[in-house]
Amino acid sequence: MGLSNEAKPQENSSAPLTRVSGRIWKQPKKPFNRDSVRKFGKLSWAERMEQKEKSKAVKALEKQLKDEAIEKKKLRGERLAEKRIKQEAKLREEKLRASMSQKRYDRLQRRQARKIKIANKKAEMQATES
Repeated sequence: MGLSNEAKPQENSSAPLTRVSGRIWKQPKKPFNRDSVRKFGKLSWAERMEQKEKSKAVKALEKQLKDEAIEKKKLRGERLAEKRIKQEAKLREEKLRASMSQKRYDRLQRRQARKIKIANKKAEMQATES
């Protein structure tokens, strides 16, 4: 019995450093290493804060560039929409001119101009009252 007790510690000392579950299909477990998990383990507080400030600056620049790109896209879309509206108005005008005489068309244009003028005056009056 004394002999078998002395043999066990020798077997344990020659055992591998990894833990084995005894199941063939399982990967052997390795000891947990904190240095491999955390980058900041070896950095000082000042170095970490410096890295944080750099990343904040980079993120702010990226956000600014992204916002500018979105704004450009929005302006381009607005310009295209205005251009389409003008083209449609021009086509309507051409159809009107083709369907009626020049005098009748001129009268229609003057009437529309008066309507716009009246609408603008009403809008000005409401703005001054508010």
